Amino acid sequence: MTDYQTRLDDEDTILTPYRMRQIEPSDLDIQPPSTQGTGRTPEELREELRETAKEAAKHATGDETNGAAVYTDQNLIYSGSRLELPGDQGTAHALRVAIYKALSEGASEVSDVAVYSSTNRRIQICDSCKEILENFGKSGLNIRTIDNTGRERQYSLNEI
Repeated sequence: MTDYQTRLDDEDTILTPYRMRQIEPSDLDIQPPSTQGTGRTPEELREELRETAKEAAKHATGDETNGAAVYTDQNLIYSGSRLELPGDQGTAHALRVAIYKALSEGASEVSDVAVYSSTNRRIQICDSCKEILENFGKSGLNIRTIDNTGRERQYSLNEI
């Protein structure tokens, strides 16, 4: 017995012979905060983001076809596609387009992100897009990248 146990009377017992177990949200029939009130399970949300990003890539312009989908604090999904801008203006990345669309519709926070590429190369998030995610991303933001083979990688904001 430890020292504090010997100092307790029978009626002051704080330790019980019962084992403790960790309870999962599914045991209590509740959903994690990122999907509460949406009617979606986390798996359904992940799949919907994935498919929305893939669909958005069909509207991309230029050589690469990239699409992105973001899930916001409004429980809505916004999509964006890579746009090749005329002249020397460069490109607007799909992720940036999706976030700007969400912000322009009143969202203030992004909690989940999916980026799809029609190539099988590893998808990189540029510094400018990363900065936008740092400013508008929710704590614990999930970033998933999907290539044309269906391979999915998941990152936190600190990992990109």
